[in-house]
Amino acid sequence: MTTAEQLRSVREAIKAIEGGVQNYRMGDETVTMADLSTLYQREKDLKRSLARNKRRQNTFNNVNFPGA
Repeated sequence: MTTAEQLRSVREAIKAIEGGVQNYRMGDETVTMADLSTLYQREKDLKRSLARNKRRQNTFNNVNFPGA
């Protein structure tokens, strides 16, 4: 599963739990209201990872080689 797919999944779980669902199944995991802070942290980590990957990608896309 890509980082973007993981982020989408975590956001769906957060939305469901914030909406009042007591349990939410994410693949092989079941998350509950008690896991909400963990989901927020995971969302934050995934967003950071996506941003880092995007910066790396932009760096490689903008490399100019003299004489090429």
